[in-house]
Amino acid sequence: MLRGENGSPRENQDIPQRPHELASTPTVRDDEVRTHQAEPRRRKQKSVASQNNDSNGASYDVPEGLANLNEVDAPSPDENPHEQLQYRRSFLETTRSQQKEYERDQRRRRLSGGGAGEGGEGQESPPEEPKEAVPGHERASRVATEIYILSYLILFSILGTLARIGLDALTRYPGAPVGISVLWANFGGSLLMGYFSEDRRLFMDSDKGQNGATPEEETCENVSSPETGRGGSGGAVANEPDSEALRIAARKVHLTFKKTIPLYIGLTTGFCGSFTSFSSFIRDGFLALSNSSPTIISASGSSSVIPRNGGLSFMALLAVNILTLCVCIAALKFGAHLAIALHYITPSIPVRLMRRIFDRITVVVALGVWVGAVFMAIWPPDRPTGPAANGETTWAQETWRGRVLFSLIFAPLGCIARFYASVKLNGLKPSFPVGTFVVNIFGTIILGMAWDLQHAPLGSLGGRIGGGLVGCQVLQGVMDGFCGCLTTVSTWVLELTSLRRKHAYTYGVASVGVALAFMTIIMGSLRWTRGFADPVCSSSVSQTVLQKKTPRSILAMEGQQGIKRKAEASPERTGRAMTSKLIKENEVDSIEDITTSTSTSTLSSDSPKSDHSANTSVSSRSDNGSDDEDEDEEYDEDEEYWGDEHEHDDDDDDDDYDDLGPPEREVDEQKHTLGGSEVTFKLFIQDDDEGFDDWMHTIHVHCSSDGTEIGRAFGSFVKRDRITANFWRETEKPCQELSSVAFELFDRYGRLNREFVDHTVRKGSGCWGSELDVGSLFIIEHALMERDWRRKGVGKKMVESLIAKASAEQKIPETLASNSSADDRRAKSFLNKNDDKANKLAFTLVSPGWLNGDISQDLIGKTPREQRDIQFAAHDISVAFCRSIGFRRIGASSCFGLAVDPNHEAHKISISVDYNPAEEEVDDEDLEALHTADKAFFREEEEHSLLMELLKKRLPLHHAALTIPDAECVKHYEEVNKLPNAKEEWKKVDKKLNTVLHIASCEYKLKTVEWLLKNADVGQTLGSARNIKGYTALEGLQNVLEAKRTTKERGMMTICISDHFSGFPIDAVNCLAALQGIKVPSQSQSLRLKFGCTCGQCVDGFFSVRMKEALLSKAEMCADMLDEYDDGHFWVEMHRNLTRHVAPDILHNFKTNRSLRHGFVNIFGHAADAMLRGATPSVQNVLDAWINSGEWPPVTGSYFHRGGTAVDALRVMFEAVRAEDHWAGNNIFGVDEELAALPHCRNDLEFGMVALMCGMPNL
Repeated sequence: MLRGENGSPRENQDIPQRPHELASTPTVRDDEVRTHQAEPRRRKQKSVASQNNDSNGASYDVPEGLANLNEVDAPSPDENPHEQLQYRRSFLETTRSQQKEYERDQRRRRLSGGGAGEGGEGQESPPEEPKEAVPGHERASRVATEIYILSYLILFSILGTLARIGLDALTRYPGAPVGISVLWANFGGSLLMGYFSEDRRLFMDSDKGQNGATPEEETCENVSSPETGRGGSGGAVANEPDSEALRIAARKVHLTFKKTIPLYIGLTTGFCGSFTSFSSFIRDGFLALSNSSPTIISASGSSSVIPRNGGLSFMALLAVNILTLCVCIAALKFGAHLAIALHYITPSIPVRLMRRIFDRITVVVALGVWVGAVFMAIWPPDRPTGPAANGETTWAQETWRGRVLFSLIFAPLGCIARFYASVKLNGLKPSFPVGTFVVNIFGTIILGMAWDLQHAPLGSLGGRIGGGLVGCQVLQGVMDGFCGCLTTVSTWVLELTSLRRKHAYTYGVASVGVALAFMTIIMGSLRWTRGFADPVCSSSVSQTVLQKKTPRSILAMEGQQGIKRKAEASPERTGRAMTSKLIKENEVDSIEDITTSTSTSTLSSDSPKSDHSANTSVSSRSDNGSDDEDEDEEYDEDEEYWGDEHEHDDDDDDDDYDDLGPPEREVDEQKHTLGGSEVTFKLFIQDDDEGFDDWMHTIHVHCSSDGTEIGRAFGSFVKRDRITANFWRETEKPCQELSSVAFELFDRYGRLNREFVDHTVRKGSGCWGSELDVGSLFIIEHALMERDWRRKGVGKKMVESLIAKASAEQKIPETLASNSSADDRRAKSFLNKNDDKANKLAFTLVSPGWLNGDISQDLIGKTPREQRDIQFAAHDISVAFCRSIGFRRIGASSCFGLAVDPNHEAHKISISVDYNPAEEEVDDEDLEALHTADKAFFREEEEHSLLMELLKKRLPLHHAALTIPDAECVKHYEEVNKLPNAKEEWKKVDKKLNTVLHIASCEYKLKTVEWLLKNADVGQTLGSARNIKGYTALEGLQNVLEAKRTTKERGMMTICISDHFSGFPIDAVNCLAALQGIKVPSQSQSLRLKFGCTCGQCVDGFFSVRMKEALLSKAEMCADMLDEYDDGHFWVEMHRNLTRHVAPDILHNFKTNRSLRHGFVNIFGHAADAMLRGATPSVQNVLDAWINSGEWPPVTGSYFHRGGTAVDALRVMFEAVRAEDHWAGNNIFGVDEELAALPHCRNDLEFGMVALMCGMPNL
């Protein structure tokens, strides 16, 4: 407010009739003469406004405590919109104190029996008689007003939550400059809070008098009138204030009235408060402090945590706090300035529209949306298993929707709780908003507990508390919905800018400090003990399901010990096929694989014959007289559809892909007489989508008789040599069957897993070896034969003809245009010569299973035991059919292989001696528990609970190893060991033959493992015992850790995370040492165990001998090659590839600055020196080598001073070595013989991991 000329202040100021008016009315100082002179007219304006409130349709009878809402009571963010030289600033605690004084004065007047008359200045006017309501403009009752307020809060809290979640998804992308997930939402909510608090136009129509003018307009009109205006003939009245003073007074009247409107409260308290989240801000701060903040590293949504030391983590915490606070305060001010700038173009909401339509409709809409969200969460119509799915929905989409729906359910609860907490508590202490402080702290505590429940790594206890998808989604809904709406940043920063400086700092520091302290206690207790695990419903937009190509049917989904799959309860059709939604998991056992079966269920998710798995089989009776002599079983054949995007209702629709797919080429027709009829076999090739056609195409066979199609089959021909460097990533994309085989049999570079070659048990018959590392693969995916033509040898002939077509040399489609240059054609010819292996089939693979659709009718009315027997029999028939063609099991996997080479060892293995993995035992009690769980709404949780109860009853020692903390488990075992039959108890195993040592090891319980090895491992029976997979306790733990090191499930995707591996947990490392008999491991031993070293020579545990030799050679080569030329321009052009990571300005100076070039070149030499001294080529070690070299002239130092870094050269060195490697790169000349002669190690090809540990993430 403007300061006027000197004058005497008024002794008795008017006390407004409403507390809300008092909240916006400043006290008058001695030097405010012009403002003091404006008081009579201001009182007149307030009286007009009051009358308007009583007669206008937009008036509300607001609750008495509404002024405690700081969104209502706080001064406007910009109290000087006209940029006057001097103005009066208001403070929140001042207005709050005035309100308390007003309330006390009112109570004194009531107790004293009334006040003075109407004419006394500064005295309370007597209550006015109720005015007669104007027709159509009745005043809203207090109950109606509160209903309107709650309705707006419900609706806008839901909208605010959706906006926050959506904005978070939009702003999470690789390379995002800001990694704070909720910062954008806090910025947007604070900006809108500033806008709504400052705006004077949006609700201006609601403040108009009966003459249609606002108080501000009436003020300006009165001032400019001849009687009172300065332009009148009589001149200015002596005591008449100017128009600016009256405009400011009228503006305050309007702001006071605006803040009593329910729609305004809904926009500020509801939407802005829910759009922002204080608890998420504190969570991000703790994640930064604990070095747990995920960094998005790919467009698919995969994330990684980049390691750093404690000092940098503290700086990250400061960055989160400073950035959030500064950005939100700036957004609040910017929003206020935006409201001022848009004042003359902002429309006003009509009174009748708001009172008669908005308020009333919102009551219905808000309740309907809230109830609708509840119903959608309970009965989503388009869930993958729902009646309206039609194959259009995947479980990854369900993960995203579930998270949002549960958030919408909890959001109104948090918003309403914050509203009433502010109303009841904010007025307790004017200088410290208690209500906002309490809800922010309480919401932070709830979020921390929900985060812990969601991210607790519980091993075999279902993986997470609350287990499964739904429980995880509920916890996410509590965090995003309830906690996100209960806590607020927009109101918090509005309060900070409204309080006096001392009070603001006290309030701000207390809020952040107390919240962070609680979060550290709650989340830190888990983070720094067991660590965080990824939740099963990890579902940012970046983590959505990988889009598959055109739907393809799949053959052979499950094997004896194969890849775990879960058929997610899709309805069975009465036809010959059934659609199942499959969630693929790694074949390599996780902790859950090793230990979940301790509940004695043979129908656990990795059982190949479980009715929880969706499998297909291809089987047929052999040609008459051509059956193998060892084969006397009957076979049947059918199909199962793999529907990622569409479901098929009948077999005829199955041909859509073929009819609409790429054109057929290399068509071949054959005719054979089978079953007394002539059958025509049409074989042809179709190229796949553009993303795969350079390394994969599909081979089809269609069988027909008398012009009628009777069967079909197809498979994928994979030129493996073209995708070796990214084998897992490429094979994950086209179809489920291909990725299943790839992840089960091969490593990330397409080499056969070593356990199928070397392991005592897992190698199976031992006929498969490293020959499976090279050559093209043909994976049979689908086969179908009409029932009338089965058992006539047609199915077997169909599959054999398909294999024969794939075995023929395939022609590479010409990829160069006819006008290509001679050099291009010569290069293409050279590549074709080296691509012969990629064009000739080496092995055919299949993963036989059984067909749910084929046996569905047989399962009706059967007991769980009978159903299991039928499924097992169907699986055995499928396996027998594959073996009759010549397939033999690869190791102990679920896959079978057929070698093209007739001299391969697998052809010498007869059917009777082919390896069959051990099968789990099962009893009726297990089956009944699973059958009961299938009927439950939360199936996974119910199944886990029932099986754990059975485990506790049958194997209490196993149950204790799973559920009791480490130290308590040891005490419990000591008590058990005193019992007479203790020795027999330690020998007991579960249905997967896991001993108690297997369980304790995979749970990382070091004290328990050490106690068992010392006290219960009599004769080393526990340490040498093998489970059903063939693993000892040590091997089982190593297998679990290997799985966690290499892959991670993302919805229906399996992604490779090897490049982001930073070591196993310390508890797991200590367990590995104990199981290997190392009582006190040295530092080098601990590091090698931590990084999975298998050669025993890795430097710092991860830098293997082979990698050292490769990098050392490359460093020396680069140092020599880059130092050959003195011509700067030629040097830069010659070495563009080796200088690609150098900053552009430094690269430009390379042309003229020879010493700068030498400084860059010398980095390679310093890296070589570091490796020769036995150190890793990390950034710090290279810098140490440079410092110790005493380099003169200091050209390397000059390069660093110009802004260059050691990473510029080291990253080039790592990338070049990886690119030249036979497996990890594109080297077509084979394996380096010198490197092959060095000791082999698990870490030889982990270039990304080694680069990460050397300070170069995301190689």
